[in-house]
Amino acid sequence: MPAPLYTPEFWTAYRAAMSADERMPEVRRVKVGSIAAVVRAYYGSTEFKALAVSTRDTYSGVLDRFVDKHGEGPIAGLQPKHINKLIDEMADMPSAASRKRLKGLMDYAVSAGLRSDNPVVVASLKSATPSARKLACSAHRA
Repeated sequence: MPAPLYTPEFWTAYRAAMSADERMPEVRRVKVGSIAAVVRAYYGSTEFKALAVSTRDTYSGVLDRFVDKHGEGPIAGLQPKHINKLIDEMADMPSAASRKRLKGLMDYAVSAGLRSDNPVVVASLKSATPSARKLACSAHRA
């Protein structure tokens, strides 16, 4: 503060500071069992916290966009065909990167007991075309 405590100058500065238009962080409620809930839990996990800060920033960039579009959906109902569609919707980034982030999230969901399997199929194909993914998914189900 610019003046000694409890002086008129102090109170003027105090009132100005208290009335400043500061943005409060958005607090969103998430439904138990939703994609958003799993992402939030993953952010609090040891696995996520052990990552380098730059890596966490990269991962959360992908996952936050995923939550913005699909966060209300149930984690339990995701199937490989849904993941492939989601990857296609995230076309502004390399599909391999998006797939790896979602695979990591689903690995966490399995380890936390929120899913019994990981629906993310990580194909070793350089070109992840829709027909190649369909082939990989059918092989995964067999």
